Amino acid sequence: MREDLGVLRPGDEIAVDLKILLRRRTDLVNDRTRQINRLRSNSRRSARRWSAR
Repeated sequence: MREDLGVLRPGDEIAVDLKILLRRRTDLVNDRTRQINRLRSNSRRSARRWSAR
């Protein structure tokens, strides 16, 4: 374990800020995953329509 890092306590300002940033990052990752899945689904649907012609 790194020796140069301090200990985080649940009420510390830095711990609260990190928690907020981590939650925001998680939301962004989930949004991006939904976008990719939606794009993939729409692409497959379009490909099926074109191949049926």
